[in-house]
Amino acid sequence: MPITSLSVHVTADRPTIPDSSAAYRVGEQIAGKMSGQLLMATWGDDGLLLGWLIGADIEGDYGHRLSALEHYAYAAVHAVDEDTEIRTEELAALSETELDRRRSLPSGIPELASTKEAAEICKVSQQRWSEMQAEARAGKRPNFPEPVVPGWYIKGQVENYAQTRRTVAGRPARSES
Repeated sequence: MPITSLSVHVTADRPTIPDSSAAYRVGEQIAGKMSGQLLMATWGDDGLLLGWLIGADIEGDYGHRLSALEHYAYAAVHAVDEDTEIRTEELAALSETELDRRRSLPSGIPELASTKEAAEICKVSQQRWSEMQAEARAGKRPNFPEPVVPGWYIKGQVENYAQTRRTVAGRPARSES
């Protein structure tokens, strides 16, 4: 099956790309260097999760093209803030079938929720969310959502968990008087 696109998703240690339109402009620069076309740009609400899908006709070995894509993505983020630490979360060569599957998703990729947003959805503090995550790793919360990448969850899974999780009455919330 021929490869028709390349995908890279990275996480940054701090917000670097300010918004989705800036992520799109960076993606266009990356695509230009790859002699390809930007098909999709993704940007997490807090600027820590970034991704680009580049369309290109690729024949034969695509390993060197993936390495180049990763290099250009890192260089583009470092051009904005050279001290940002970046980690690759996905680096993939996609067939037309996989590209079509990803395009059929509502937004190309599922909507993500940060740890803060997940805690808000479940009406718990971020500290309690971290405790619940530790309980899940210990096997005490089997339906707890797994992070897609550290600190990021599929929002629909978090919403489902919030609706179905068992809660125990605790101390009442402070009144705002």
